[in-house]
Amino acid sequence: MFRWRKPKKGKTAMFDNQTKKFCSAVVDALPDIPENLMQAWIESPVRLQEVLKTAICPVAEAGQPTLRLLIPSLIIPATDGRQTLALANAVFTGWIDPDLKNWDCDLPDEARPETAVNVHELTVDATFQQMFGEGKVRLDKSCLTQGQIIQFVTKYHKHLHPHATFFLFKSHGEFFVARVSWYDFRRLKVNVNHFSDDYVRLADHHYRVVLPQLALKP
Repeated sequence: MFRWRKPKKGKTAMFDNQTKKFCSAVVDALPDIPENLMQAWIESPVRLQEVLKTAICPVAEAGQPTLRLLIPSLIIPATDGRQTLALANAVFTGWIDPDLKNWDCDLPDEARPETAVNVHELTVDATFQQMFGEGKVRLDKSCLTQGQIIQFVTKYHKHLHPHATFFLFKSHGEFFVARVSWYDFRRLKVNVNHFSDDYVRLADHHYRVVLPQLALKP
């Protein structure tokens, strides 16, 4: 399934065969467009992107629930705040995203007591903002520490989605999302994204999201 991700600054977008076929299909499906309208869209690339995104990648409407409860009340043991994802080589033997260090996410965190969490399943196409909510108070309630993520993965690996289980965490005042998946169904890997990433995750894959038990309560 086609997914568009804006290339990072300084990098050129790379297209696989499916993406090339999709782009070709879009061009073939275009109606007859007057030259003056073509020029107007050429001069308004941001607006064009918004229109295409709305048409091709519909996401959850305001007020529509994006998650459903799948597994309640799993207990993460108390953590001391010293563990970081970037250094959890014994857990993530498949791969550890180097951006955890590049983005200064390898800093010690606060200690946390024993914490109850719920595992949710994505029910509609959604961005991170729609999965976890917005506003500092809501986001702080939705965060786990990196040590808690490691403890969850270690203790409850059987509840991880094969391709993506998402965890929100905070480092040096900024919000990030860790994506844990199976590298080859034997080894785990961890990726990191900025919370502000507006890439749409598709509900068809039934991705999972782990949240503190009280995170979704007002």
